[in-house]
Amino acid sequence: MKTCYWITWEDHRRSRELAKSLDAKYVAFHQAGSRYIRYPILSLKTIFFLFNARADIVYCQNPSILLTTIVCFLKLILRYRVIVDRHSNFKFQLMSSRKWKWKLFHFLSRYTIRYADLTIVTNDFLKGYLEDQRGRGFVLPDKLPTLSSANIIPLKGAFNFVFISTFSDDEPIEQVISAMDRLDESCHLYITGRFSTYKNIDALLEKLPTNVTLTGFLSESDYQSLLISADILIIITDQEYTLTCGAYEAVTLEKPMILGDTNTIKNYFCKGAIYTKPLKEDIAAKMLETIQIADKMRIEVGELKNLLAQDWQRRYEDLQIYVRSL
Repeated sequence: MKTCYWITWEDHRRSRELAKSLDAKYVAFHQAGSRYIRYPILSLKTIFFLFNARADIVYCQNPSILLTTIVCFLKLILRYRVIVDRHSNFKFQLMSSRKWKWKLFHFLSRYTIRYADLTIVTNDFLKGYLEDQRGRGFVLPDKLPTLSSANIIPLKGAFNFVFISTFSDDEPIEQVISAMDRLDESCHLYITGRFSTYKNIDALLEKLPTNVTLTGFLSESDYQSLLISADILIIITDQEYTLTCGAYEAVTLEKPMILGDTNTIKNYFCKGAIYTKPLKEDIAAKMLETIQIADKMRIEVGELKNLLAQDWQRRYEDLQIYVRSL
């Protein structure tokens, strides 16, 4: 029987669930401090572990590109196989950047693509890119998560939206908040995530409408309870080739969704969703539309849940066959 480990520097649900599904021991290394402290210490922890693990197969999560580079390089010495779960960490928008850190990132990206035995991505476009770079790709979207800590809780509105957010640059935070001006006070919007890190937080708080609540960071049980208690979940990114974790959570809970208008999102989450551009006028119109057809959308997202579960199981079985062949 093969000895398999899943190594990560970031504790993600996808990694935990895939490691369990693939019978790999989950090893998450953590280190507080700035990157100048974290990266050297995490690198040493990883190197020490690999020299003592006697692994046959090492799975690793990318991000981090540095972790993936270490795992791919040590494969030449320790003779294990490497399978990288890459998500969508390619930074295509920075390929032409002249900054040294992005030049280094893309150099390491090409190296790890070439020397990994397999790189798992979430869609066919990324698989094609890997193969163009002389890598071996496999498409496996996220498995629908298990949300067992969810309990119904009272919310403020007669109709409640939850915008699942990390307050990152690809999310139209201010546009979503501005869209609430077009809805009456019976509608309430909750926005998850650490808003204190947002670049325009002071101006945002100053003009925050009364029908908008910023939740801040929530515990897992509180987060799940908020999602299951909402009427509509909003998950918007303007990044193409990205499948958002919040949309998987919405499907698990069979909640109607307002999603970003990207081809990748529309092709995968093809039922139970309305798609919006990251502009307040369009977002507001789609929010009003979901109120009218929410019952129909709930039926559709239930159908999508069955389709995605079947598709994931088929792809997962194909991945198992590949792993056994290594």
